[in-house]
Amino acid sequence: MKIASLTGVVLALTAVTVTAPAASAAPLHAPARHGSAHHAASQRIPFTGATVTAGDDGSYRIVWKAPGVRQVVVRAAGRVVARGGATGDVTVRGLPAADRRWFDLVPGHGGSLRLADRLIRLDGAVNFRVLSTIL
Repeated sequence: MKIASLTGVVLALTAVTVTAPAASAAPLHAPARHGSAHHAASQRIPFTGATVTAGDDGSYRIVWKAPGVRQVVVRAAGRVVARGGATGDVTVRGLPAADRRWFDLVPGHGGSLRLADRLIRLDGAVNFRVLSTIL
């Protein structure tokens, strides 16, 4: 009975995974369509790498690379929380609690990038395999 239940859960999760839409990267602000190649190039996202990592103390470490950009402004909840150059490694503290914290990386030129920590916390579950012990 336990194995049949677990098989049903695994099949259901597999079906969800197969039918879920793929995520795509997009600029925070979509470029206006002016028909100008220069305008389209100015809206390209200049970041070649960027990560957000949540700390156990409520802090967030934000690291990025944006070659050719002089300044990057980091915003959270509508306010500036950090600034940096073409490469950055900042730790942000003191933000109000939230289920998931999103950060906007706004370069001096080009399109913005919106990021969040990739870890989704599940209270009471160390990892997904714990599910099999519950069934």
